Amino acid sequence: MAIIFREPAQEAEGEMIGLVELAQKFVALSAELEETRNEMRAALMNGSDGNPTKAGSSGPHKKRMDREALLAQSKAAEERVIVLLREKPMRPSEIAKATRGKLNTTRERLQRLHKRGVVEPVADGWQLAGANPTKLPSL
Repeated sequence: MAIIFREPAQEAEGEMIGLVELAQKFVALSAELEETRNEMRAALMNGSDGNPTKAGSSGPHKKRMDREALLAQSKAAEERVIVLLREKPMRPSEIAKATRGKLNTTRERLQRLHKRGVVEPVADGWQLAGANPTKLPSL
């Protein structure tokens, strides 16, 4: 095995060539990285107004419910509340639980029914306004 001794000047020159090659590789990779970023940005933008977080959807598109369907759904929910209140006065939490609805939505629904004169508040919750038609008058 032969041992080669280099002069310090030759060694320094070899290291400089290695550093230059490394710098050139860094510049090439930086340019490639920037190009990839630009392609990704363009893909994310996909025709949006400049905000990549708003572009495209990450999940299935939610279809907006048309007004008639929304009104029909709301009317059906109000009818379920009325059916429950025909049986007995109930608290909003009981109604929400029975209809599997949200408590705040149930309260809002009761307020709307109250404004129309359909229900009225009582000490232990809400009841139908006026005489309850499902109960027989007491003798």
